[in-house]
Amino acid sequence: RTLPYLKTVNNTMRSVRKQSGRPSPVYMERWLIVILGVVIFVPTAPEVQALLVPSALYTNSITMARGIGSRITSSSLLETVQGGDKDVEEASDGKSPARFVVALVPGERQEKRQLSRPERKALERQKKVEQQRSKNRKSKPSPESSSSSSSSSVVSRFTDKSTADDVTRAIKRAQNNHNHHDLKAVADFLIDECEVGFAYGYRGSLLARLAVAALHFSNHQIARRAIDIRRLEYRPSMMPMESAAIIRGLLRVHNATDALEVLHDELSLPLEGTALDTPASQDRLKHRALSLASIASRYFFEDEPALAVMACKMLSELGPLIRQAKLSSEALNMPWLRIIQGAGHCE
Repeated sequence: RTLPYLKTVNNTMRSVRKQSGRPSPVYMERWLIVILGVVIFVPTAPEVQALLVPSALYTNSITMARGIGSRITSSSLLETVQGGDKDVEEASDGKSPARFVVALVPGERQEKRQLSRPERKALERQKKVEQQRSKNRKSKPSPESSSSSSSSSVVSRFTDKSTADDVTRAIKRAQNNHNHHDLKAVADFLIDECEVGFAYGYRGSLLARLAVAALHFSNHQIARRAIDIRRLEYRPSMMPMESAAIIRGLLRVHNATDALEVLHDELSLPLEGTALDTPASQDRLKHRALSLASIASRYFFEDEPALAVMACKMLSELGPLIRQAKLSSEALNMPWLRIIQGAGHCE
């Protein structure tokens, strides 16, 4: 069958070569004849026709149809494909090994099921937990690194050229990593080793931050030393915000006695005749009120109503001064709801 086609191709190439006057290489003619012969001959074989199914028969979905037999005619395969979900019929005795034929069959498009809101929230929570775990694994120091980052490594960074920011970062690092050695090293430097003029104007604030970090570790000895030095040497520069933070730290470790002492000493009421509408007086009254609210809510929830009621009475006495200082409710932002909930919990 292919002989006439090959003769036609050969004659055509000869005529083109004569007209152009440029003889083409012989091997190019041979390869072209072989390729054309394959293209013309192969589709005529019944075995190959079975595999050359038009890919555009159906475009909805793809399935795998298993064809059994060594010879599958094109007509039987087309009937099977056009039959939808019918199985491929056996075209011969079935003794030869099985073949797999990829066919496109009609069917409804399989849409992705939309998750419900609880399922989406569960997946989001699971993703957040995995991200947090991976983050903790990355940030968790190895035993070798934790042992190497002892107090000596922190002290070596503190020199005459160290600044208040260096000490602040060291305190934060010790508190976040729960490193008692680093905290002790910072305390030794701030209390015993640094010069008198170190961080001029900011050493009192550094001592207050150190006291809060020490209370976070329940290290009462370091906290007591920092509070006493700050009170004795840096009283003029003490800020009400720092005093309130120390009071909250003392309440967390259930040290109500020292908390009330700091409240009466560092956040005392302004003296008579003092202007209450100045920023300094307003700041002191604000943090005194918030500290009393912390005492009341905490001890209500801890079923100790005596201290809580005492704090509420002190709040009621503070009311007229708050009004004279012209402090708005937005500026105070008092946690009244939490105090009421604590009182209900304590009955």
